Amino acid sequence: MRRLSAIFALIFFGVIFPLIAFAQEQPSWVVQSLNQIIPGAPVGSVDIVGNTATGTNGIFVQYGNATLTADSARLDYQSGEAVADGHVRIEEGDLIWTGEHIRYNFKTHQMQSEQFRTGKPPVFAQGEQLQGDTSNKTYTARHAFVTTDDVSNPAIRVRASSVKIVPGKYIEMWNAVLFMDGVPTFYFPYYR
Repeated sequence: MRRLSAIFALIFFGVIFPLIAFAQEQPSWVVQSLNQIIPGAPVGSVDIVGNTATGTNGIFVQYGNATLTADSARLDYQSGEAVADGHVRIEEGDLIWTGEHIRYNFKTHQMQSEQFRTGKPPVFAQGEQLQGDTSNKTYTARHAFVTTDDVSNPAIRVRASSVKIVPGKYIEMWNAVLFMDGVPTFYFPYYR
């Protein structure tokens, strides 16, 4: 009887472990010229050498649920690090980040940008020196503003020297000033 139960246990684990390993497969990379994704886009080129892909004149990169489009980018498959320039757009889940130069890691979800814009109704933000981690949903920025207007020059906004954003939960601001039609109206030393 013991021998039979041991055989059943071995068969059970022999079937379960490959299923677990299959369920934990890493996502695959999709790296293409942007004109292959968007008809009518300029014809770009993607060169893959070893673990590095370089795209110019429009590139599309997808890994898991994160996508990146840019005028040009360099991607290291092994580390997941991408450095993108020109009309950079990163989408992950329901968040969208845009900027002119963004460093993003597809595996660790770390992000750095000198200038950025982001938003999800009803809150939009723009600023400088973005650093963030999309896996724990915490972002920090300097010289940023937050608004409810989805336009490039909002009428009402709160501008701060330092901002911490936790999407869907809260925004913390230090040295914040409320601007109404470009006029400073109220000062908040700390705002959440």
